[in-house]
Amino acid sequence: MFGAPSEFIEDILSGQQADEFEVFDENRTPLEIFLRLSTQWLVGEGVVRGLNYQSAQWVISMFASDIQREIFEQIQVMEGAALDVFAAKNGA
Repeated sequence: MFGAPSEFIEDILSGQQADEFEVFDENRTPLEIFLRLSTQWLVGEGVVRGLNYQSAQWVISMFASDIQREIFEQIQVMEGAALDVFAAKNGA
């Protein structure tokens, strides 16, 4: 998982999240863009459906225009993980 240590992955999967965590340099830009998209979730019938990709494209072009495709793919990985969390909280 993007080079994260296995102990860190185990802690995350078990719900034991630290207040502070290290972000590897290669993941910093995708994470920053993902966080900038925090108000761009599409919701329908009370269910989070995913990120607004038009907004994502605009934010990526502003902050990472030279590696847009790579950043978008990394954000989709984070989006998928977030959707799993939303689904688990909704009992799906």
